[in-house]
Amino acid sequence: MNKSQQMVVITNRPKIEAELKNQTWTGWEEIAQAIADQIADLQQRHLKSTVKIALDGYVGTDWSIVVENVQQAFSEKDINPLFLDIETCLKSPEVLEQQFEPYLGDDAVFGKLYKKNLKTLFDPQKLSSLKRSATNKNSIVYGTGASLALKRDDWSLVFYFDLTREESLKRNKQWMSQTGTQSISPKKLYYIDFQVNDRHRRQWISKIDLYVDGNDAQQPVMISSDLFKNATAELASSPFALKYLYEPGPWGGQWLKKVRNLPKDWVNCAWSYEVIAQEQSLLVELKQGTVMDIPWTTFLD
Repeated sequence: MNKSQQMVVITNRPKIEAELKNQTWTGWEEIAQAIADQIADLQQRHLKSTVKIALDGYVGTDWSIVVENVQQAFSEKDINPLFLDIETCLKSPEVLEQQFEPYLGDDAVFGKLYKKNLKTLFDPQKLSSLKRSATNKNSIVYGTGASLALKRDDWSLVFYFDLTREESLKRNKQWMSQTGTQSISPKKLYYIDFQVNDRHRRQWISKIDLYVDGNDAQQPVMISSDLFKNATAELASSPFALKYLYEPGPWGGQWLKKVRNLPKDWVNCAWSYEVIAQEQSLLVELKQGTVMDIPWTTFLD
């Protein structure tokens, strides 16, 4: 449990069709093996002349961990696809800086919401070059926006690795402390990255084959798209509970620490998120022992 959660967490338990309950994979070993099995099955049945897979996901996903674990499973099955990083197709930092300047400006806090889509961050010529590289080869394109490299019908499988904003912000803070860069600042996340990523998720969530809760980088949980649709439809049609979030801050006090049984080592509690759609998520138990943390924005059009 993250320190920013209260000590008592209400978990949602939607009714799941019995035949869907086993369409879950927990931990990298199971997930990477399932991906390798999917490729091997597609090749064996000759459904496509070449297999093309998109490993897409929310901003903040650690793609080095994803690729490392998938490649390890592939080597055990003697599968050697071409791995292509969608990040190499981004526009240059200088071009993106100019593109974002009207939205970020000079103010340390305030800006304007970027209302364009994720594809506007990519160079069309670079995308075309990556597409040519994948032609006639078994290929895996990975990274935030990977699915944009091809049309949906050209993908054999599309995976989506999701994160809550809470987790994305936490990783951003860690990376900033390690690199000292402001290019991944919270301001850019809120005005640019969260906007395009939420829009991209909404566009593709109904088109994916497998959904991955990547909030625990070492122990992710993956489910089939059918199970995801079944569970979210059930949740959307009945009352549900949100995961409360609490954080220390410069103006915080001690009262919430006491009534919510928050960690005693906190200096105070300044932030209390109880019903804020963009910031919060739902803990969903799909079967006993399998709990996913799904962003509330996943349910919003």
